[in-house]
Amino acid sequence: MWGEVEKLVYEVEKDGKINYKLLTWAFNKSIFQVILGIAMMTLCSKPLVNSIKKLSEAIGMPSFLIPFVIVPLALNARMTIAAIYPASQKCSKTASLTFSEIYVGVMRNNIMGMTTLLAIVYAKDLTWDYSAQVLIVLVACTIIGLLALFSTRYPLWTSLLAFSLYPSCVVFFYLLQ
Repeated sequence: MWGEVEKLVYEVEKDGKINYKLLTWAFNKSIFQVILGIAMMTLCSKPLVNSIKKLSEAIGMPSFLIPFVIVPLALNARMTIAAIYPASQKCSKTASLTFSEIYVGVMRNNIMGMTTLLAIVYAKDLTWDYSAQVLIVLVACTIIGLLALFSTRYPLWTSLLAFSLYPSCVVFFYLLQ
């Protein structure tokens, strides 16, 4: 991912001049990909919800554990596996960049999910039944966000704290429900 960003920055600022045509293309491509992603989510959300419900019934697991435990692990498995190699280089800068990338991904997913939820609740004039979920997301994002705000290098204890937040948030949600 970072290689693509560096390549784009190099191409845009080649010879000290900004290539607005390439910059416009990158912006338009990004907007198209966001719209395509929204369309895919719109088409796939109902079958995904039905599959999660049937899976929870089939394995006898409470239905809240599937979307809060198994689905995020499946969705983020590629990023996690890709992060193992750079983190194993035993270089603090590489490990910090890896943790930073993971933190950014988690924050981005939470913000996008929260924005989508709020937009749907507002647009459809639904009743608000999501206080526990929103509280848990806000607490976890605040803790990690404050850690990221005040440091440029991430010591090992910050990753342990971040990893421990996930199961503790699931337990906290279960208790609130």
